[in-house]
Amino acid sequence: MPEFAGEPSVTIAPGVDMPLIGLGVWQLELGRETYDAVRAALDAGYRHIDTAAGYRNEASVGDAIRDSGIPREEVFVTTKLRASEEPESGLTRSLDRLGMEWVDLYLIHSPRGGSGRHWPALEDQHRRGLARAIGVSNWSDRGLRELVADATIRPAVNQIDFSPFSYSRATVATHDELGVVLEGYSPLARGQGLSHPLVGAIAERHRRSAAQVLIRWSIQQGVPAIPRSRDRGRIAANRDVFDFALEDSEMEALDGLGY
Repeated sequence: MPEFAGEPSVTIAPGVDMPLIGLGVWQLELGRETYDAVRAALDAGYRHIDTAAGYRNEASVGDAIRDSGIPREEVFVTTKLRASEEPESGLTRSLDRLGMEWVDLYLIHSPRGGSGRHWPALEDQHRRGLARAIGVSNWSDRGLRELVADATIRPAVNQIDFSPFSYSRATVATHDELGVVLEGYSPLARGQGLSHPLVGAIAERHRRSAAQVLIRWSIQQGVPAIPRSRDRGRIAANRDVFDFALEDSEMEALDGLGY
């Protein structure tokens, strides 16, 4: 498996590797909350940060990365286009807020409003070097098929809600068939998965936290995960999932929580 600055990674496009674990900053406030979470993640070894124009915290993400002293090219940064914005101005504004000349991955945040029409503009931004890879978020299997059929450059990623509780074998198979990397947000099922008895039993067996079990399940599915946390200890623990493995029977049991 390719590595990005020492992190276990997946190749999402020619010459572009994405670390399998990233910090998501959805619902973190602009300013100290986002800044501290990103700094904590980078201190813990993360090299993948996921933000969006709609999160309204891109400036704090950029500040934290710069202040960390880690070279820009060693941190994988994703941001996303609001469905209500035009891609030409949207990416320019995001780069200004981030204080960066390019992002590693630029996503159309939502298919609402027929924003598939934005795809040719994202292809142009990729060719101009403003985004090393381009993709989408929250696309359905059908919508993704239609986009791939019309695209000149295949979307590298579709970022969707992904945990054992939202798991769909058909969706995983569709992404594999289309050659689009499935990336998962909310791997902890927005915290609801942490109290499930099956998850708890597996966690106890491995002497791990429920969060680590759920993130490890995503990794063993081959799906990059971007858990969110404000807490420095949990941020570090969420990345500490590469020195144990779930049994096949445990994976199958967790798969069974989906549909």
